[in-house]
Amino acid sequence: MDPNFTILVADDDADDRKTISDALNALPINFTIVNVQNGREVMDYLLKRDRFAGVNNSPDLIFLDLNMPLLDGFEVLKGIRIHQVLTSIPVHVVTVSRNPDDEDKARKLGAVGFHSKGHRSEELMETVKAIISGHHP
Repeated sequence: MDPNFTILVADDDADDRKTISDALNALPINFTIVNVQNGREVMDYLLKRDRFAGVNNSPDLIFLDLNMPLLDGFEVLKGIRIHQVLTSIPVHVVTVSRNPDDEDKARKLGAVGFHSKGHRSEELMETVKAIISGHHP
């Protein structure tokens, strides 16, 4: 995979960001991981605002937690839908929520996947590996 392929990991929990990043880094392909810890940083990165003003590329894939400060995952999904240039970026929700209403709402807002973090990091890592492998050309 092109090292310019960028994956945005958005989660307010440092351990969860590390788990996702570890799963990605275990894959035998090249890409760049960008970690952010709240919904506002997601939108700032996507819209190249504030500390992300110099960013040249948009992410090719987003892993998004629903429960984040400043803007939650649903608000981020709404923000992505507002900006036509962002709607083609696949967003996979990775959350502790197992509520079918949350999944339905996330999918209606444009999420292409909804994955529970579960209780075991190995399960999440396998999910992440399967998702990114599916994006491998």
